[in-house]
Amino acid sequence: MKEVLEELISFTSSYRGKDLRDKCRELYEQKSKHLDDAEKETYMFFLADLANVSLFLLFCEESAITLTLEQAKKISLMFSEKIYSPYQMYDVEHERISNLFVKTALYLDTEQVDSYFAYAFELAIRFDFICALQNLLARDKEMHFITKNLSYYDDILSEQQDLRIAENVKKYFQIGEIGADWKAFLDSYKYIPDIFVNYFESEGKEICKENLKSYKKSKLLSKNTTLDELDAFVDQYNWDDGVEIPYFIMHHKNCDLALRKKLFELGAGDCIDEKTYVDTKKDPWKQFILELKEMIEKEEK
Repeated sequence: MKEVLEELISFTSSYRGKDLRDKCRELYEQKSKHLDDAEKETYMFFLADLANVSLFLLFCEESAITLTLEQAKKISLMFSEKIYSPYQMYDVEHERISNLFVKTALYLDTEQVDSYFAYAFELAIRFDFICALQNLLARDKEMHFITKNLSYYDDILSEQQDLRIAENVKKYFQIGEIGADWKAFLDSYKYIPDIFVNYFESEGKEICKENLKSYKKSKLLSKNTTLDELDAFVDQYNWDDGVEIPYFIMHHKNCDLALRKKLFELGAGDCIDEKTYVDTKKDPWKQFILELKEMIEKEEK
């Protein structure tokens, strides 16, 4: 019944009481039996778009639903994309996504569970969900749902942000080691990227030259450019044009600490959290910010 679906969506969207879960449980008990399969799917996708793992699992429980493998995969991907943050994820987000992966399997036909867990394992790698990754590896020791060899995951491992995830996966394939407790993993050493890669000395340098032409400032980075000239350029720079020009400005011999701090602020340096683990070889902005931050910290000592 369309009215029931609309009622559930409206209530879930608007209710702000602390007893939302209890209220939803009552509604699910009363209303879910009046939804057809398509409406149940629509509501589950709605909850995934809200990134509300708790209500999704509650709805599955109260509606006694049996998910198809494709539904489970799509919903898990939606949750992953909503919950994942490249800048910061707290313990609770790791626990939520791990809980989602494990409990979603309860609503699948038994013969589909292995395929689902294998897919969830790939999501855990792709989105750096270390809690989910370690929990899935622990389950694989008993269930053996990972049937692919290590080379199958090469592309996924090369794309994820925290290179320590790749270390964990490789250790599991090589010696069956799951790794340290996931909370200890989050609190352990940060992945420190090699910020002195050659991007800005090769491709980045060429991009910088081309962008300076568009500003009619081809000689901006010459050794005779003054601090005032550099500062004036930064004030009118369009950051949508990238970080190549700012990178070379921060290395200019006449750039001072104050201008570097301005570059850091205008370049959204605060968006990189201390717990962010990044591979700067794939993101010039992150390399720019991390190298700039290091320069500022050294000058302030």
